[in-house]
Amino acid sequence: MKLKLIKDLKNYRAVFYWCNSKGKRHSPMLPTLVHAYEWHLLFQRCIYKGKERRKDGVDRRLGYLLENKTRKNERRFKSKGRRLIDTAFYISKDLYSEKIEALKKLTVESNNDSYERKSA
Repeated sequence: MKLKLIKDLKNYRAVFYWCNSKGKRHSPMLPTLVHAYEWHLLFQRCIYKGKERRKDGVDRRLGYLLENKTRKNERRFKSKGRRLIDTAFYISKDLYSEKIEALKKLTVESNNDSYERKSA
Protein backbone atom coordinates (compact mmCIF):
# COMPACT_ATOMS: atom_id res chain seq x y z
CA MET A 1 0.00 0.00 0.00
CA LYS A 2 1.47 3.32 -1.07
CA LEU A 3 0.95 6.12 1.42
CA LYS A 4 1.64 9.84 1.13
CA LEU A 5 3.22 11.91 3.90
CA ILE A 6 1.34 15.11 4.75
CA LYS A 7 2.69 17.98 6.84
CA ASP A 8 -0.05 20.00 8.51
CA LEU A 9 -0.65 22.61 11.21
CA LYS A 10 -2.52 21.52 14.33
CA ASN A 11 -2.75 23.64 17.49
CA TYR A 12 -0.03 25.95 16.12
CA ARG A 13 2.42 23.04 15.73
CA ALA A 14 3.68 21.10 12.75
CA VAL A 15 2.33 17.56 12.59
CA PHE A 16 2.83 14.74 10.12
CA TYR A 17 0.46 11.99 9.08
CA TRP A 18 0.15 9.35 6.38
CA CYS A 19 -2.82 9.10 4.04
CA ASN A 20 -3.70 7.04 0.99
CA SER A 21 -4.14 8.36 -2.56
CA LYS A 22 -7.82 9.13 -1.86
CA GLY A 23 -6.91 11.34 1.10
CA LYS A 24 -8.04 8.99 3.90
CA ARG A 25 -5.74 9.30 6.90
CA HIS A 26 -4.13 6.05 8.07
CA SER A 27 -1.86 7.23 10.87
CA PRO A 28 -2.26 9.32 14.00
CA MET A 29 -0.89 12.86 14.09
CA LEU A 30 2.86 12.46 14.55
CA PRO A 31 5.12 15.21 15.97
CA THR A 32 8.32 14.67 13.94
CA LEU A 33 9.64 13.16 10.73
CA VAL A 34 11.38 10.43 12.74
CA HIS A 35 8.07 9.42 14.31
CA ALA A 36 6.46 9.43 10.84
CA TYR A 37 9.25 7.24 9.46
CA GLU A 38 9.01 4.76 12.35
CA TRP A 39 5.20 4.55 12.07
CA HIS A 40 5.48 3.89 8.33
CA LEU A 41 8.13 1.24 8.91
CA LEU A 42 5.96 -0.62 11.46
CA PHE A 43 2.87 -0.28 9.25
CA GLN A 44 4.64 -1.77 6.24
CA ARG A 45 6.04 -4.61 8.36
CA CYS A 46 2.56 -5.40 9.69
CA ILE A 47 0.97 -5.66 6.25
CA TYR A 48 3.87 -7.64 4.74
CA LYS A 49 2.69 -11.25 4.39
CA GLY A 50 5.92 -12.88 3.25
CA LYS A 51 8.65 -14.43 5.35
CA GLU A 52 10.82 -11.85 7.08
CA ARG A 53 14.46 -12.48 6.26
CA ARG A 54 15.94 -9.50 8.04
CA LYS A 55 17.23 -10.35 11.48
CA ASP A 56 17.84 -6.79 12.63
CA GLY A 57 14.78 -4.59 13.14
CA VAL A 58 16.82 -1.39 13.26
CA ASP A 59 17.33 0.51 10.03
CA ARG A 60 20.88 1.89 9.97
CA ARG A 61 20.05 4.14 7.04
CA LEU A 62 17.52 6.26 8.93
CA GLY A 63 19.65 9.41 8.88
CA TYR A 64 20.34 9.07 5.18
CA LEU A 65 16.68 8.45 4.37
CA LEU A 66 15.55 11.46 6.38
CA GLU A 67 18.08 13.79 4.75
CA ASN A 68 17.72 12.31 1.23
CA LYS A 69 21.51 11.86 1.13
CA THR A 70 23.49 8.92 -0.14
CA ARG A 71 26.58 7.47 1.42
CA LYS A 72 29.95 8.11 -0.16
CA ASN A 73 30.62 4.42 -0.56
CA GLU A 74 27.19 3.50 -1.91
CA ARG A 75 27.57 0.24 -3.81
CA ARG A 76 24.44 0.53 -5.86
CA PHE A 77 23.73 3.11 -8.51
CA LYS A 78 20.09 3.35 -7.46
CA SER A 79 19.25 4.74 -4.05
CA LYS A 80 16.10 2.60 -3.91
CA GLY A 81 15.95 -0.67 -2.09
CA ARG A 82 13.87 -3.68 -2.94
CA ARG A 83 11.10 -2.85 -0.53
CA LEU A 84 8.87 0.16 -0.25
CA ILE A 85 10.28 0.96 3.18
CA ASP A 86 13.82 1.09 1.78
CA THR A 87 13.24 4.25 -0.24
CA ALA A 88 13.78 7.78 0.94
CA PHE A 89 10.51 9.44 1.80
CA TYR A 90 9.45 13.01 1.26
CA ILE A 91 6.55 15.24 2.18
CA SER A 92 3.93 14.80 -0.52
CA LYS A 93 1.74 17.72 0.48
CA ASP A 94 2.77 20.65 2.67
CA LEU A 95 -0.41 22.11 4.19
CA TYR A 96 1.69 23.65 6.96
CA SER A 97 3.28 26.28 4.71
CA GLU A 98 -0.06 27.15 3.13
CA LYS A 99 -1.72 27.67 6.53
CA ILE A 100 1.23 29.70 7.87
CA GLU A 101 1.04 32.02 4.83
CA ALA A 102 -2.72 32.43 5.34
CA LEU A 103 -2.16 33.26 9.03
CA LYS A 104 0.51 35.83 8.08
CA LYS A 105 -1.87 37.50 5.64
CA LEU A 106 -4.62 37.61 8.28
CA THR A 107 -2.22 39.14 10.79
CA VAL A 108 -1.02 41.80 8.37
CA GLU A 109 -4.58 42.65 7.31
CA SER A 110 -5.82 42.90 10.90
CA ASN A 111 -2.83 45.09 11.83
CA ASN A 112 -3.52 47.37 8.85
CA ASP A 113 -7.22 47.65 9.77
CA SER A 114 -6.47 48.57 13.38
CA TYR A 115 -3.81 51.08 12.24
CA GLU A 116 -6.28 52.75 9.85
CA ARG A 117 -8.94 53.01 12.59
CA LYS A 118 -6.49 54.63 15.00
CA SER A 119 -5.24 57.12 12.42
CA ALA A 120 -8.69 58.14 11.18
